[in-house]
Amino acid sequence: MRAPSAKRIGGDVSRYLSEHTRTGTVISVFRNGFNVLFDKNFDPVFVSIQTGEVPLHSWAIATESASQVRADDLVIAESNRIRFGLSDVIIDLSGATVAELRIRSWTREEAARGHRRMPLIDAFLQAERQRRSADPFQPQIDMILERWIETENSRELLDLLGLGSGSTPSGDDVLVGLLAGLTALGEVSGEVKANLESLRHALHEDNSQRTTQPSAQMIQAAGAGCFPEPLCHLLSNLGVSCTDIQLRVAVENVLSLGASSGLSMLHGLIVSRHIPEDTPGG
Repeated sequence: MRAPSAKRIGGDVSRYLSEHTRTGTVISVFRNGFNVLFDKNFDPVFVSIQTGEVPLHSWAIATESASQVRADDLVIAESNRIRFGLSDVIIDLSGATVAELRIRSWTREEAARGHRRMPLIDAFLQAERQRRSADPFQPQIDMILERWIETENSRELLDLLGLGSGSTPSGDDVLVGLLAGLTALGEVSGEVKANLESLRHALHEDNSQRTTQPSAQMIQAAGAGCFPEPLCHLLSNLGVSCTDIQLRVAVENVLSLGASSGLSMLHGLIVSRHIPEDTPGG
């Protein structure tokens, strides 16, 4: 059985697979795709292969439909295709569009508009929290964020790494949302830019391996300015004159990420607005 061709591919996984032949294993299968761990023994990399129904991120490949594969199947990526074991099931990568999924820096006008809309994002966030079970790690996360706001010492944020449960712990998701907000504001505020560069440096220097492989890759991508697609769309909408309904749709798309990842990312995004004093509030 031949699987459909890939339609889109995240920038990081595109570069990774183009370097040379990669060998991996299907480590889990979900409703709309499956996850592969490549180079397990010396430089492990986690890649999601999924349908377009699942939001794209920098380490994911989007296909028309999920292939008929099983957990523990051998995976070989070579010459613009991914082959599964000795079968004839393949995914053709040659026609896939590479998506970098970057958040661009706002102008001053966009930053002022984004700041005006942040309270609405916060209201959406609080309403959603009322509908969900409380995150048992939230008090610890809040304490870490408060220390960072007080000290502006980015190394305080390293305590968020691996804090929580699941493949992407909630502390890591907060970091991604925080990085998204700082990335958008980085060119209009010297204070934000300093915080962003300091956080990127701290994350780069941290070799503690405190979190999961997929989460570490997500944070690495965020540090380089690449984010899950719904988060990119939300920041884009915040900077333009969108309607409240359009903004709500963008927020809901972020909230759809994982079981609670989107919620935590929104929390990090909201916190990013409390740092700069020289960013225009308009």
